[in-house]
Amino acid sequence: MKYSKLWLCMVGLMPFSAIAVEPFPYQTENGIDIIPTLEVSGGHDDNVRRTETNPIGSTMYRVIPKVVAKFEKRRSAYQFDYELDAVSFTDSSEDNYVNHNLHGYGFWLFDIRHRLHLDYNYSVTSEARGTGLTEGSSLRVDEPLRFRRHDAYARYVYGASGAPGRLVGIIGFEAKDYDDEVFVRTNGVTVDTKFYNWDQPYIASEFYYAVSSYFHAVTVFSHEIRSYDHVFTGPGGTRDSNNTELYGGLDWDVTGKTQGRLLLGLQHKDFDSDQRTNFHGFSWKLNLSWKPTDYSEFRLEGLDFARDPNLEADYVKDRSIKAEWEHKWTPLVTTTASARYGNNDYPGIRKDDDTQFDVSATFSIARWWDVTAGVSWFDRDSTLTGYSYDQTRFFLGMEVSL
Repeated sequence: MKYSKLWLCMVGLMPFSAIAVEPFPYQTENGIDIIPTLEVSGGHDDNVRRTETNPIGSTMYRVIPKVVAKFEKRRSAYQFDYELDAVSFTDSSEDNYVNHNLHGYGFWLFDIRHRLHLDYNYSVTSEARGTGLTEGSSLRVDEPLRFRRHDAYARYVYGASGAPGRLVGIIGFEAKDYDDEVFVRTNGVTVDTKFYNWDQPYIASEFYYAVSSYFHAVTVFSHEIRSYDHVFTGPGGTRDSNNTELYGGLDWDVTGKTQGRLLLGLQHKDFDSDQRTNFHGFSWKLNLSWKPTDYSEFRLEGLDFARDPNLEADYVKDRSIKAEWEHKWTPLVTTTASARYGNNDYPGIRKDDDTQFDVSATFSIARWWDVTAGVSWFDRDSTLTGYSYDQTRFFLGMEVSL
């Protein structure tokens, strides 16, 4: 669901610093701003396939061209962007990939109380070996699996920005479709990717009420209906489910230096099949930012909720905490350091403890040219043989624009 994604800590293959170039757009006669950017990097990955033993390391190169088109009017704004992400491994060419991402966005301000956001994202993506459906069985496929992802939502806001109360309604749809592939996992179980294609419509609502100049009380409700394209023929029967979440909490913004959100609530995940175990329990989500100075920022993210697994178990109890520090040492040099710990509990199957550290430094040579270097270390300790692994990656790259 779009709302939940705001809380997920996604880590890219070779992460650039949060600091980015400041492009100068090319404007057409119709007032459309065209903004092209290009990221190029090279580095090394010491465990490309995420295996527990006999890891394969490789030098890697990455190219990410992107173009953004923006058009703004007095009461509306539109954006379309396309990104290509190509990675090449010199010593593991089977893991090369080219991903595509197309995104569109629209915003309308009807009056001070009524606003509408529309967003659509379509991607054609590779699922790196050792992740997703090939966790613990990365060598059982010859190359990364491919899938297509749709993500669309409409967000309607009622209430002026400075009003005591504000109501938000959200309706959306997500879908994931794998290219057809059949393989046998290390435990002897045959996997047919068509059984893991799914659709998920959802609705959500948020209510904000100002309790002071700095704090807003928040109530969040969401309901997702996930259905799979084919009835699962393995143990447990169909994986179709309904997921409902209800949270209460606070949003705060104290003099622009401290911002955050804390949500506490209940989650109910109910399966259509009575052979599967439902989840009913407590859930929480935290997002905090503190800026002691204009050139330094500390961020803290945490969550505890139940999510759908890729393969095993009926659900995954996902708990994680991430701390990040970004500091601008000079107008030209910025560093970012982060640490993350996560625990994924697959009831009756396995438990994974994940630890990750990332450090990067960005040197802004010019308004349109940044150079970034960094290193990332990841370690997974699993109770199930074949799922533990560690991975170290480093990179040097640059981003340029007009």
